[in-house]
Amino acid sequence: MDASLMRQIKIPKSDSSKELEFLKEAVDKFFQLDFKNLRYQDLFQAGYKLVVSQHGDKLYSELGEWLYVNMQILATRIRPVEEPVAFLKNIKELWTTANTAITITCQILIYLDTQYLKKRNLVSIKDLGYKYFSDIVMKNAKNVKRITGAVLNEVEKERDGELINRNNIKNISEMILNISETTGEKIYNDHIEAPYISQLRESSEVICRKLLTELSVPSFLEEAEKLMAREAERAKELLMPISQEKVLECIRAAFIESNTPTILANDVNWLETLIQQNRLDDVSRVYRLYSNKIRPEIFAQFVGTLQHLLVGIGEKQIQQAIAEHSWLKMIDAILVLSAKYNSMLNDQFQRNPEIVKVIHKVLVHVVNFDESICKALAFYFNHLLSESAPQISEAEYDHRADGLLEIFKRVRAKDSFSTYYVQLMAKRLLAKTLKSDDSERAVIRKFKAECGIQYTLKMESMMKDVVVSHDECTEFLDAHENLPFQFDIFILTNGLWSFANLSVNCAMPPQLEGVRKSFENFYLGKHKGRKLVWRMNKSTLELVGSFAASNQRYFFTAYMMEAMILLAFNEFEEVSVEQLKDMLKAPCEVLERSLTLLSKIKLLLHLKDRNSYTLNAQYRSRTIKVRIPSSEKALGDNEGAEGISVELRREREQKIDATLVKIMKGRHQVLHNTLIEDAAKMLSASFPPDTGLIKLRIEYLIEAEYIKRSPSDRKLYIYLSLIHICRCRRYAVCRSRWSP
Repeated sequence: MDASLMRQIKIPKSDSSKELEFLKEAVDKFFQLDFKNLRYQDLFQAGYKLVVSQHGDKLYSELGEWLYVNMQILATRIRPVEEPVAFLKNIKELWTTANTAITITCQILIYLDTQYLKKRNLVSIKDLGYKYFSDIVMKNAKNVKRITGAVLNEVEKERDGELINRNNIKNISEMILNISETTGEKIYNDHIEAPYISQLRESSEVICRKLLTELSVPSFLEEAEKLMAREAERAKELLMPISQEKVLECIRAAFIESNTPTILANDVNWLETLIQQNRLDDVSRVYRLYSNKIRPEIFAQFVGTLQHLLVGIGEKQIQQAIAEHSWLKMIDAILVLSAKYNSMLNDQFQRNPEIVKVIHKVLVHVVNFDESICKALAFYFNHLLSESAPQISEAEYDHRADGLLEIFKRVRAKDSFSTYYVQLMAKRLLAKTLKSDDSERAVIRKFKAECGIQYTLKMESMMKDVVVSHDECTEFLDAHENLPFQFDIFILTNGLWSFANLSVNCAMPPQLEGVRKSFENFYLGKHKGRKLVWRMNKSTLELVGSFAASNQRYFFTAYMMEAMILLAFNEFEEVSVEQLKDMLKAPCEVLERSLTLLSKIKLLLHLKDRNSYTLNAQYRSRTIKVRIPSSEKALGDNEGAEGISVELRREREQKIDATLVKIMKGRHQVLHNTLIEDAAKMLSASFPPDTGLIKLRIEYLIEAEYIKRSPSDRKLYIYLSLIHICRCRRYAVCRSRWSP
């Protein structure tokens, strides 16, 4: 009704009885759903007239009585005994009637509602009608009990497989929620939501107990996920949105949280079976059930169980490879395990931050499970970077190299790996079995990016030595073109190469002696102040030999000691051990090892009665080119009981000493525990620090007078800053080089 129409209404000066009676009859008809012969404009004008003529309080009081009486009349229309579905329909019909009547009443008395009541902070017409419906119809103990029972009865029927009319329950839920929100009472929470959730909890617990006794855990989880989805969908269709999260919380608690002690018991072989058999859909289901808004402590228990399980799987595979003494299988197992765990992390675990940390910890633990993994990793790199490696595509090579570098990043004892890698790299360089220089340098660049320039300094220097040796050898050969044989030489910096200090020399063939002297004169004349030391144990010769039995020429590649033994049979048919000692001028142990090797490959025959050897005239080989292996000890034979070589232990002690002095020099005074903790933290980038070894090195530094204990506190160390005044002297530094 617009303002101009309101101004045209004439307000007679009479009492309000006529208008009140007119409105009362209309309200009664509204509750009877009788809308015939009603003039809504007249009704509006009557209400407006009463308010502006200062009869608003009387109209409001009378309206309350009209609503109250009509609600009582509605309550009498509730059938006393009726089937639950019909009862819910009956309640819904009464609510529809009351809500319609209240809505129309609000419309015709809008001026009363929006002007008079609002200004005086009185209850609105709608709220008043809803309150009377709640007090008279809903709060009746029998009615409330019947509504709750009817709803739960219908829900139970559906759980048992019967078809029900969901709209009936949805309508009742909506009705009660509207009343609750309008009146501010908890009718919906107390009489629909709470009983529904209570019944759901009880039925879910019964189902879970039954399923856990009949099914395996994976089957139980599969069935539980289906039941949870079904209950969530049912709640969405029957209840109001404000109840959805509470229902889901109840479902999760009943099916997952309360059964977690059983599901994640100490014996979780079922989960290990799922992972090892690649039943990834089942693994995804487990994660979904334990990550979807589960309580943090329950999810943490799942994550802890998963970590323990993944560690166990990794340890078993490593132990199996160690038992088979196969470094190839060991690294392949780690590569497969890493790829599998990362794939599961992306696909099954959706890169959950907590599980990302778990996968990282697991792989770090597996990679550092045994000290031999460092050695195996170095051998695998050697296998990949050698020309003898199987032919694979560039993409496959890059994939394997990236996998090995990921393992390297997780290795804690990087100094141990470096020791093995440098030894094998030296063999590749000297034997010229590199797959390519670019591949070798690319790997070294990756090491440098991960560990810094100091870590790869020796490797880069070795590569540089090879390049310089090639240039020097080429220049020498250009100046001596008339050599009767091919000649190649490596000039290696002393101290860089792992075997530089292992001198096992023997005599050189007379044919090479002149060339050796010529090269020494050439090199030392070009580089003043240097010294060449020849390492015959790393030198190789290529020999040509023929045998009477096969009448076949063979090409032998042998190290100097084995080659000199074979050359001796050009002059003698039978040579004694004593003769060989005099001829070769080699240590007895080395000579015996070489003779044993040549006898083992059936090139020589051992005459035990005379302690002498003769050439095996019946020798045969499947290949024309025969490479005689070295008789030196295999890599790693010098390792101690702890699996760390003497050289590596010495290097670690030096690093510990340097770190301790660096800390003390910067702080001057440090407590015992703080010094050990800080040193261990700084050393962890190179190798897993041993607290016992750090304590021993502290004692060594005290004896060497680098630090001392405080007289007042034995746990406090003090740095000794000594100043020595020395004369300034000049020293000539000689760079020693050697060549096989």
